[in-house]
Amino acid sequence: MKCHGCLLAGPMIVSAALLGLDQSSSLAYQREAVQMGEYWRLFSAHWIHLNVWHWLFNVAAWPLIYLLSGTSIPARHWCIACLWCCFGVSAGLWWSDVIWYVGLSGVLHGLLVVALSGCRERWLAILVGLGLLVKLVWEQVAIGAQHSAWIGHPVLVDAHLYGAVSGLWYLVVVFVWRRYRVWCRSTG
Repeated sequence: MKCHGCLLAGPMIVSAALLGLDQSSSLAYQREAVQMGEYWRLFSAHWIHLNVWHWLFNVAAWPLIYLLSGTSIPARHWCIACLWCCFGVSAGLWWSDVIWYVGLSGVLHGLLVVALSGCRERWLAILVGLGLLVKLVWEQVAIGAQHSAWIGHPVLVDAHLYGAVSGLWYLVVVFVWRRYRVWCRSTG
């Protein structure tokens, strides 16, 4: 149970510690810098934020997403899913020619998808899943990259989509891996 507490507090502490950094720091996703070999930005960009409001929105979502599944998802799977979604969102940013990005919201969308797989209340998982689907479609079709008065910068809604798709792919890989292990045990 102690490890699950770290899953809640750890990311909040890390991102809070990085809050004071300038957005143009050596941690932000900057396409040109990644092209020059600064690959850590593919991970670190998700842990820095534009300002306190941006950080607060992300930090508020983290425990809610985690609590949706409770402890039904092992701590190691949360960690692996988080890394998977960080790099999944970064890959989406790379292939869509985004020049600059910071924030955790894309990763959080991916972790929400993962959390839904562990939600004990199926009706709640279906309701939240449908809500997420409607939100993602609405962002892609209706609003695009809207400027947020709260964070003083356009919201890159494509990162939300990349995150959700990354979370879905994580679940597919876990499902296939588990089936493969069962098959290996039954034939071996």
